[in-house]
Amino acid sequence: MTDATNPASLVVWGGFVLAFIFGAVANKTNFCTMGAISDVVNMEHWGRIRMWLLTIAVAMISTNLRQLAGLVVLGLLAAAAWYLTGHVGFGENPETMEMVYFAANTRTLESFSFVAPTAFGLELRMLWTDSSLHATFGIASALGVMLGSFAYAISTRQFLWEGFASLEDLRTQSFGAMLMGFGGVTALACTVGQGMPGVSTLALGSFVALAVIVGGSVTTMHCQNR
Repeated sequence: MTDATNPASLVVWGGFVLAFIFGAVANKTNFCTMGAISDVVNMEHWGRIRMWLLTIAVAMISTNLRQLAGLVVLGLLAAAAWYLTGHVGFGENPETMEMVYFAANTRTLESFSFVAPTAFGLELRMLWTDSSLHATFGIASALGVMLGSFAYAISTRQFLWEGFASLEDLRTQSFGAMLMGFGGVTALACTVGQGMPGVSTLALGSFVALAVIVGGSVTTMHCQNR
């Protein structure tokens, strides 16, 4: 089996390509969950929230159509990721003769999520001499989104260096980032992982997590605006 036909390689490179497109499209459309919620709370503008809801709907419909067919926009990319890891990446391990999901950190089919893959990527970077660690779908997709967004920003000359408005802003955002990291690990995914791939599978836990994320964000914004 060559590297080009190896299921693990197909899943890793396929995940990178899908995530690269994801990052470019997200940059082009200003796709951001917090931004969409902030638009509604602070400006009563529903444009980005409608886009976000459409993304969820497309992911939900396309994922379940794929499942009905027996094969498992941004929403289509989430469904494509399920297909990549759950169909292309599912097969017999030539060493153990077991049926496995190749290049999956969770040992099952995966779609886009950026909390755990970031940690797995740091682990691979720190322990790169450990031959038991390899690039996975999650690591490749996390890298692909960043590079896709960066490539779009550079190609359209929209790339900007941004900083914090003040020391207080730095403290606030740093504290918020820590809370987000803790919440992402506790909820097993972020707004993307739970809000798109998770909801697309009609998982009750994803709907609960998404509702709590939105509710917490809205409450915090109202408190900050007082």
